[in-house]
Amino acid sequence: MKYVWALGILATAAASVGCNTNPPQVAQVPPPPAIVSAPTDIIVPVQVEDPSAAANTGLQVPASQQVQFTEPAPQPTYTAPEPAPTRSRASSYIIKDGDNLWQIAIRVYGDGQKWTDIKAANPGLNENRLIPGKKINLP
Repeated sequence: MKYVWALGILATAAASVGCNTNPPQVAQVPPPPAIVSAPTDIIVPVQVEDPSAAANTGLQVPASQQVQFTEPAPQPTYTAPEPAPTRSRASSYIIKDGDNLWQIAIRVYGDGQKWTDIKAANPGLNENRLIPGKKINLP
């Protein structure tokens, strides 16, 4: 019976907390001021007697407003990097400690995918157990 009484009190307290009828007031923010642009130069229309004539033939531009055109700065040229030096292809290779066929193919041919060619040139070679100091054939 104690628990029912305690649950009733908790339910009443939870209901009274959740029933807040006075939400907090949100401050009213005035709208931002209108954007006023700076005065611009006045543009005067120009009448051209002959429409086929060039548009600005009679206009004089003050020296302070003339634009000086210069040649653009030279752009740097791209030179491709030199390829990595390749070793002269030997017909054999001596396995070093920690080598695998992929690393050997990269060292010799510059392409790890060539490990299958090395495997094919050495029948009976277990690629998972390369013995340091053993000599293998290179295609």
